[in-house]
Amino acid sequence: MDCSTVIVTELYNGGSIDSHLKDMQALLQSDPQKALTMLSTSFLDLASGLKAMHDLGAIHRDIKPGNILVNVDPSGTIEEAALSDYGLTISTKEAATSHPLTTPLFASPELQRYGNYEILLNKFLESQIQISENPSINDTSHPFGRLRSNQSDDIWALGLTFAMLLLGESHQSINSTIRAATNASIWSSLDSAARRKLFDELFPPPIEVEGNGSPVELAKIEMHKLCRNMLSLVKAERYNADQVLAKCREIHAIIHPQSP
Repeated sequence: MDCSTVIVTELYNGGSIDSHLKDMQALLQSDPQKALTMLSTSFLDLASGLKAMHDLGAIHRDIKPGNILVNVDPSGTIEEAALSDYGLTISTKEAATSHPLTTPLFASPELQRYGNYEILLNKFLESQIQISENPSINDTSHPFGRLRSNQSDDIWALGLTFAMLLLGESHQSINSTIRAATNASIWSSLDSAARRKLFDELFPPPIEVEGNGSPVELAKIEMHKLCRNMLSLVKAERYNADQVLAKCREIHAIIHPQSP
């Protein structure tokens, strides 16, 4: 008798949301009502999943479009979205003594404060080889060795993913814009007020609608606000999972006024 372990997981027939980015941008132009309906549902699903993870004391550490799966109907409409790929997930307790691993393009500003995350990571891995050969070397002497993951990193990565879906920019262009404010050579010299000012220049607030705007207009404005609060350069002012979920429910109610 074959005693091999079999793991059965739910099928998401639409693949990753990464493959739907271009179609979403075209749909936002041609049929914003349909596009924002899909986005509001996806945002709510993902916010619910992230809150469940964070309530369990976990940190995903690798949120990005490629790690978000979707179900679509025969017409290609996204009906459901879910976080996936928990290979880097750890508990907050483990994070206190673990080095921060993530996809470099989705690393939070805190993980960039000593310089480019990818360069730091590569240099750190080289130093680990030296440490294995000479245990007397202290890994905290390397800047990367002093970095730690936290749940706010997940908020940043999900916010960046939301911004990509909503604003139609690649993660490279959004990241390079925001990274201009997190360059290690200037980051430490900026106080909170300066970071807020710089962020407003890089990611301007949405233009409010005068009077009673349509649900589509209002939802897009609230989504823009959500992204800004998830991508705040002042970590203490960045949304937590509870706030993200509350805002996503608010947005969903705007687009789906009849939903319970």
